[in-house]
Amino acid sequence: MSQLENALNRIRDIESAVASGDLEAANLAAQQLTPLLVSNNIDELLSVRDRIESLTLGVKAMQSGDLDQLRGIQQQRGGAEAYQAMQQSNF
Repeated sequence: MSQLENALNRIRDIESAVASGDLEAANLAAQQLTPLLVSNNIDELLSVRDRIESLTLGVKAMQSGDLDQLRGIQQQRGGAEAYQAMQQSNF
């Protein structure tokens, strides 16, 4: 298998891992991809770079979504705790 085919396979691995939410597997595949990106096939590498940038944006969106969800849960807990404290102070 050529270096380019290996690189494309690693990108497919990254895409699959990101799609399933397995960021650790995506990171591992990305680490395996890096040494394969030294090549004379500039057009193919530019295409690979575009796909990687797209995946990076997807991962960042997933991470920010998780962060927003965590903040929402924390706000709900804070509101519930404040309500309980008010109820207890009224008795």
